Amino acid sequence: MFVLLVPEEADDTHLSLLGQVATIMNDADTRQQLRKAASQRELLELITAKIREQSAA
Repeated sequence: MFVLLVPEEADDTHLSLLGQVATIMNDADTRQQLRKAASQRELLELITAKIREQSAA
């Protein structure tokens, strides 16, 4: 489960981020890597790396 807290006056950036997370979570290998993460920091690092990979493609 992911929660994004954004100010009421925020633009649509959070919707783009949510879409990226949804795409990442559709990949079985990525989900397996996330399940094996030993800490919250490792989870964040994995998700951030995957978002960067998507942005570069």
